Order: sequence, then C-alpha cells, then structure tokens
Amino acid sequence: MRTLVFETLMPCSPQELWDFHSSATALEILTPPNKKIRISGDDLSVRDGAVHKLNFKVFGFWIKWSALISEVEEPFRFTDTATQSPFRYWSHCHEFLPHPEGALLRDTLRYEIGWGFVGRFIDRCLVGRDIQESFKFRHERTRLSVIHKK
Repeated sequence: MRTLVFETLMPCSPQELWDFHSSATALEILTPPNKKIRISGDDLSVRDGAVHKLNFKVFGFWIKWSALISEVEEPFRFTDTATQSPFRYWSHCHEFLPHPEGALLRDTLRYEIGWGFVGRFIDRCLVGRDIQESFKFRHERTRLSVIHKK
C-alpha cells in the first residue's frame, strides 16, 4: 500500500474549496489535458453513500471507474473509495482545513496496484509519477479557480 499526501495553502475559505470540489464541473477542470473524462452516472452529489461513475482515458485506454463517497463532513472533508478501477485499492481523502491565511487543501491518497513486484515496478516507473503530476495540476487548477471566483 502506498500513501501520498499533497498539500497547498489556498487563498480562500474551507467552504469555498468545498463548493468548488463538490461540483460536477470540478472534475473536468481538475483533469489534466493529456487525459479525458466522461461522467457516466447521474449522481455526482457529495454525500455519504453516493456512487460516482466515470470513464477516464489514461495512457490511451478508457477505464471505468466507480467510487463510493463516505466520511462526508461539509465543508471540511470527504473520501472517495474506488469500487471499480484498475487499482487493487484506491482511497482519496479530500480535506479543506482552516488556516490563518485561508485554507489548506490536503489530498491523501492510499492506493495499491497489485501484481506483486511487477505492479510495484509499474508504480515506481509510471503510475506514481503520473499521480504526482496529476495532483500538482489539480492543486494549481484549484488555486486558479478559487482566485478567479473572487
């Protein structure tokens, strides 16, 4: 199991981060340009028990993804845990924490590829780097989005 944590101080309130991240349009804004996303389910609400269904195009392949939303504490946190994905395990906790200078955006990702040594090799050479780049992009886009709303 691998754990990655991404943190960025944002010039807004936790509620503004919540409002942005809990909207369906955020998924499109936060998806890097080298990837594509299609929403295949009709419920994208951020509430305990919601199931988000998506299709991602990654490395040239379309991947079905379903995630169960849990641990919802508006406006401070929610978790999405994959119930269908290419990963053996995937859990992403989104946190929007109060900070004297705005809000701290923290994404904690726990994942496992599977496939033993081969999976760990693929993670270190390809998947892990892609995740790092994707979350860097997500945080930059979040910052731009909340700044432009002000």
